[in-house]
Parts: sequence; structure tokens; C-alpha cells
Amino acid sequence: MPGQEPFNHPSERGSPGTPIRNPDPMQMARDPRNRRQTLLIDADDTLWENNIYFERAIVNFISFLNHREFTPGEIRQVLNEVERKSIPTMATACTASPTR
Repeated sequence: MPGQEPFNHPSERGSPGTPIRNPDPMQMARDPRNRRQTLLIDADDTLWENNIYFERAIVNFISFLNHREFTPGEIRQVLNEVERKSIPTMATACTASPTR
């Protein structure tokens, strides 16, 4: 802004006894040293809350199988792999749901 002194980044401040002025927020935003990246996850709270029931169902299913050759961990790995492979064909809730 005209007539305003340039913003000094904290790394450029003087000695500890030097008073610090409140920087202009717009100048701070333009300074590339103040740029931060933010990861935003928009999680469906219904999935978070109900995931425990899905996990219990999987454990019950694996227990019901009582497989003679595979351990419960190996069965879970197979189920996880099948789930991963079905994502492209089954899509996600947003794209597979007929109401959306």
C-alpha cells in the first residue's frame, strides 16, 4: 500500500528489544515465506460413526468362515484387496447412489 512501510518477515526483525509493529495482513499474505499448504479432508461423519459396525461384521464373517488354510489376517488381506479392486467398478457412494 502506498505510504506504508514494507512488511518485515519475523526472520528479518531487529534485536529482541525492538518493538514489533502489527503487520498488514495483506502484505503478510503476499510474502511467499508465509505461504502454507493445507490438507482438507471432507469425511462423511456417517461413515466415521458407523465404521465400527462394518469392522465388527468383517470380524464376525472371518470367524464364521473358520477357514482351514488361511489365517484371519490372510483372509482380511484378501477382503481388503477385493475391496480395493472393486472401487473403480463400484464407484463411491457419491457416484453410485441413485439419489445423487
